[in-house]
Amino acid sequence: MSDTPDARSCSARESHDGASAPFTSIHYHYGMLLGVADFETEQAYHRGKMRLHNGWLHREGVVWGFDVHSDPAHGEIRVTRGLALDPLGRELHLDADACLNVVAWFNAHRQDEGFEFEQDAQGTIRFDAHVLLRFKTCLTRQVPALSGTCENASAATAYSRV
Repeated sequence: MSDTPDARSCSARESHDGASAPFTSIHYHYGMLLGVADFETEQAYHRGKMRLHNGWLHREGVVWGFDVHSDPAHGEIRVTRGLALDPLGRELHLDADACLNVVAWFNAHRQDEGFEFEQDAQGTIRFDAHVLLRFKTCLTRQVPALSGTCENASAATAYSRV
């Protein structure tokens, strides 16, 4: 499994997650030869139905968790674990609390175009910030691959989970 990186492969796009197609499903028949595209279509159908339901019936927003806390002693902003829905009905799930070191973030972004902040005579810095949730898919669980694609025919492993 040395041909595949150990780090999880993540993307903000849906390339690993497949398109959502709530109105196209597989019509199975006896003796049908199934390929990767067929399984992707099957999953996209169910995923699309779920997202259509979430997006139109429940709408975007926090289902539970995702509280935001300031921790001045450590210079951090903490977001608690939770579940939410984005505008497209995709589930946004955070397994564990996420923290951001505000001082490190500020130092990395203070020169960014359009970033505004105020500093008073005592050196206290103030700026507005927003915590946003964004959908991201991650590939994980490497398994042996019997054959690779034409682009990467030498790969001995492939990710088996999204």
